[in-house]
Amino acid sequence: MALIGYTNAGKSTLFNRLTGADVLSKDMLFATLDPTIRELDFASGRKVVLADTVGFISQLPTELVEAFNSTLEEVVHADVLLHVHDASSPLVAEEAVDVVKVLGDLGMDAETQAARIFHVLNKADLLTADDEQVASLQNMFSDGVFVSAKTGDGVDDLLVHLDRHLGKSAILATVNITPTDGAARAWLHQNAMVETSHFDDQGHEQILVSIDPADHARLCARWPDLSVLCAKA
Repeated sequence: MALIGYTNAGKSTLFNRLTGADVLSKDMLFATLDPTIRELDFASGRKVVLADTVGFISQLPTELVEAFNSTLEEVVHADVLLHVHDASSPLVAEEAVDVVKVLGDLGMDAETQAARIFHVLNKADLLTADDEQVASLQNMFSDGVFVSAKTGDGVDDLLVHLDRHLGKSAILATVNITPTDGAARAWLHQNAMVETSHFDDQGHEQILVSIDPADHARLCARWPDLSVLCAKA
């Protein structure tokens, strides 16, 4: 999972709020140059890896796209993109278009973007309930969640929505772990939600996990000899 958005939308502040990290958060271009990665834990027990990325700007030059390749790679490979918007900006619509264009330049087509993007309307503390901007944002991003990374308002709701979103596509997989599969076991506990675990007399463990399809593919590619039985969650 990766945070994306126009520069100064408050991505790093939200990253800090969600993960308890202490990432540099300033109102300046490219305050975040290299990807910062932390684990994000949900109340359900689900765990994901969250990456903070460089702020996008209008007409990002090709040479800058290449220079920021390391952080932008996190965007390309992320299963979920949290598109953080500055809800108080009068140019929020134009800024959103610029972000979409940069994603396109990275080779991400419209269908892929639609499937991966989750809209976060940040800086809600600068808006009022009767603000025309609120109605406009609700029309533009009907599935968006209003938050204030600064005050923490709305962050719990965001986490609930994200957890539900991640769970929709989850796969239930039964994985048989032998005593020599310690690395695979550790990986599962790090990247999947363990539902049940049972050991037999020979020390073999049968783990039932709820796992994202992309992580399931990574598991099978990395440990092709594991016995994995799957069913839709």
